[in-house]
Amino acid sequence: MALTRKTRAGLWTAVFLSLPTALTAGVAVAALPQAKTSGSEEAQLLFWSSIKDSKDPAEFQAYLDQYPNGVFAKLAEIKLAKLKQVPAPQASPAVAQVKPKPATTLPTPVPNYQPVAPSPQLQYRVSVRGGRAQPLTLRYDGKAWVSVESYIDRHNCLLGGITDISQGSGVFDAQRLLDEATSGVGEKTYKRKVFSAGGNEAPTWYKYTRLEEDGALVRLAIEGDEQAVSSRSNQKDPIRMSLSVTIDRQRGIVTSAKSQMTNSVGTRYSCDVVLAD
Repeated sequence: MALTRKTRAGLWTAVFLSLPTALTAGVAVAALPQAKTSGSEEAQLLFWSSIKDSKDPAEFQAYLDQYPNGVFAKLAEIKLAKLKQVPAPQASPAVAQVKPKPATTLPTPVPNYQPVAPSPQLQYRVSVRGGRAQPLTLRYDGKAWVSVESYIDRHNCLLGGITDISQGSGVFDAQRLLDEATSGVGEKTYKRKVFSAGGNEAPTWYKYTRLEEDGALVRLAIEGDEQAVSSRSNQKDPIRMSLSVTIDRQRGIVTSAKSQMTNSVGTRYSCDVVLAD
């Protein structure tokens, strides 16, 4: 379809707006006709005005292929060269979104020492109220340590005041003491039903007030109260307990236990047990 003179004039004006770029690049552009144009020139003018602002080098290459000696051939070559110099944008690689793991509360650290298989029996020395030391033999029966000598006061010397009756005749349960102490020194109170010094069942409350580590040795301080009943008067006789225990966690045994019991009238009973071997 032939273009009107007004339309052709507008297109030529748009074309001339792109001429300064070509001229600054040192390319001489032939003077363009201002008046009458042929059908081929009109087709070139329409083609060029449709692609002159394009960023696609293929469109300028198409113009050169169709009009190798066309009016806008030099401009098309310049545009094509510039577009080929600009690298095509590359899509950024997708980055996997890693959701942070929720914070977790760490458990109480497990001691670095692994308990070894206990010896068949252990030898201790027992001193009651600062008196002469007596021998004590504990034998491991496959489940717990039990005293061979029946004359040793289990309640006042072998931590019987904090050993539940469910333990039977077992004494010096080192692993239980460590587990209780690491659950919270000074925070948790334990309640047990024990055999009192008189052999009766009695409730006991106690807590761990200190935990000190020295290599394989762990030193514990324990404070508690026992609602004992006097075997003589059959009346309640509250007892205040203060215990100091040392454990070799590498061997899994109690190496010493110092007990001090004070009843309601202030009478004290003390007992020291120390590993002899």
